[in-house]
Amino acid sequence: MDIELKSRTVYLIRILLGSEDGLDVTSLLEKLGVTKRTLYYELEHINEWLKASGHGTVKVVSHRVILFTDNKDSLRNDLDKTRSYYFSIEERKAMEIVMISLSDEPVTLEMMRTFFDVSKNTILFDIRDLKNELMQRNITLTSQVKSGYLIEGSEASVRKLIGEELQKLHNPGVRTIIRAMMQKSLESMTSNNIDFHEIARCLTRQYEKDIKGEIFLHETEFVNIMILVSWIRSTRGYIFNMSSVEKFAISNSASYRSVELSVQKLQIHGLKIHPMEIFFITPLFLGIHTSTFISEEQENSFIAEFTYELLRNFERISCISFVDKERLKSQLVYHIRPLYFRLKYGITSVNALLEDIKRMYPVIFRFTAMAIRETDSEICSMITDDEVGYLCIHFASHLNEKRIIKTSGASVDRILVVGESNMATSILVEDQLRSLLGNSFKYELVSTSKIRDWMLDDYVLIISTAYNSNRFTCDHLVSTGPIISDVSKKRILRIINERGTSDEISGKVNDIIKIVGEYVKDEIARTNLHFDLFRLMNKEAVSDDMVTVDGIDKKVKNGEILQAGSGKTWQEVLGAGCRSLVGEEKGLRLFDRMVNLMLKNGNKTFRITDDVLLVHCPMQGDPEANVDISVAVAEEPVDFPNCSGASVIVFLSTKDNYTHWGVLDEVYSYFQVRNRLNGILELYGSEEKMIAQGV
Repeated sequence: MDIELKSRTVYLIRILLGSEDGLDVTSLLEKLGVTKRTLYYELEHINEWLKASGHGTVKVVSHRVILFTDNKDSLRNDLDKTRSYYFSIEERKAMEIVMISLSDEPVTLEMMRTFFDVSKNTILFDIRDLKNELMQRNITLTSQVKSGYLIEGSEASVRKLIGEELQKLHNPGVRTIIRAMMQKSLESMTSNNIDFHEIARCLTRQYEKDIKGEIFLHETEFVNIMILVSWIRSTRGYIFNMSSVEKFAISNSASYRSVELSVQKLQIHGLKIHPMEIFFITPLFLGIHTSTFISEEQENSFIAEFTYELLRNFERISCISFVDKERLKSQLVYHIRPLYFRLKYGITSVNALLEDIKRMYPVIFRFTAMAIRETDSEICSMITDDEVGYLCIHFASHLNEKRIIKTSGASVDRILVVGESNMATSILVEDQLRSLLGNSFKYELVSTSKIRDWMLDDYVLIISTAYNSNRFTCDHLVSTGPIISDVSKKRILRIINERGTSDEISGKVNDIIKIVGEYVKDEIARTNLHFDLFRLMNKEAVSDDMVTVDGIDKKVKNGEILQAGSGKTWQEVLGAGCRSLVGEEKGLRLFDRMVNLMLKNGNKTFRITDDVLLVHCPMQGDPEANVDISVAVAEEPVDFPNCSGASVIVFLSTKDNYTHWGVLDEVYSYFQVRNRLNGILELYGSEEKMIAQGV
């Protein structure tokens, strides 16, 4: 018989043999994944072979493909004699690994030569190549006289290898051969001739029933085959294992309990699956088919590197340096390992203390979330606020949040007084506000010429002393003359109660006013009492060692911006920033220190946005160290070491691990609003830069 059949042709004849009424053309096209033209070409080729072998013909009748033959058994026998698949080199190597790993009999050189119908040298070349490839995975391929070829290594690595090779063998005909081989292996090892593939399908259906819904797997058939892989390998004595942390994560899932129950039912009927294999089968139902790691060692290395990068990012973002870094790293690894497995297997973790953590450690929580986003790993997008809260606790345990809050300028509500350019009236009004409210707020003065609409939301209250304040409006604006009237006082009080962040204090004041209200009938007296109580209760909230650095918004409004011009090097811009922070003489010393630090590791910069760069200038140990910021605007982007061009550079000097956090948090919050950058460029940038930014 001169006409040869390819695998798809043989597969098509076999499925037509199994159908009395034929198969619908549309369903065949979907099953084979081919065009109608290709299908009709295959049918033409089949008819040539059937005619030459005397086995009948195929016809398309009413849009159905039907096989007409007088002797199906004879046709099956001839198909069995026909080599049904011509493996490519890659497919042949994949099939060799599958055979060696899953066959119930020794896989020898002669056995593979016969199966693939190739020369002995071809198989030897394949084995040589496979040995080199498997060596990269810490897996060995050896041969023994009695047992044939053997694949040995970590069972988790071997299972992953088998899964990857099976994915390469996706041809329906080859899958049929593989299923037949696996069925034969299980029958031989268990002395049971039940349909093991059907048992695997039953496990899947039982899982659907247990979770009360339809399972959506990438490839259910592949999962069923991998269940049989688990059965064969464990029966041969190759038991799957994983770390106790990973087992703990999986055992807490509903999927694990479903598989565990199914395995117990099978054991009752004499079908044994090793209990450890539940930890292999469960992730299959969870949809975990592939991973970038080929071994447990690589996975451990990833966790360690992720932890190091997270810690490094947190230091960069918070502008600190942990003293006991190794101890903190060990604690983080201890938590990140189960976190990684929870993400890997899609197991949701609910942090019951999340809101308390956010309330107690607001700055640390925000910086932790930022550090995670900066970490170069695809798992970062899967980390929820619940998980961020857990990591926040570890960072908080090495920091003093109370001290951070105590020295945080950003934790204080701000009041803006807007007036004419001479500011005399504004100063008078500020004094009256301090008498009414005390030092529980941060007061800032600005002239009407420098105010912009995008600045208004930064303040809890805005007082305008200008004659014409119609050029800007907002809900929390109070217009007043040189002396604040009683009407204005009542409006100020209402706005502070509505917008102030001191909810607990405002609540206590209101409770007291309600109690004594019946004894204080006069509205003016009630208003003054309200202010007195508010001022008294806020006295403890303000610390003498509070950092009173002008924030970035005030620097912008007051025009305290370094205009770097064009064509400047990073050293020139850095020098200007250092001098602006600490003066000419100390600026030179700070500049020299910063150049060495920047060239050494470049870990003193952090990109806030595409156009804004933070440069951390640590001054720990300097007796005249202070906390301050300086802002530079360059007409052309400036490239710093390990950091590509930025148009706005924010310099921050620090003296310890705490006192700068409020100022720093304010800087980050400031640039979260896009039009703030546009506002800076509008005031201080070049015309070309403004056009580029769409200003």
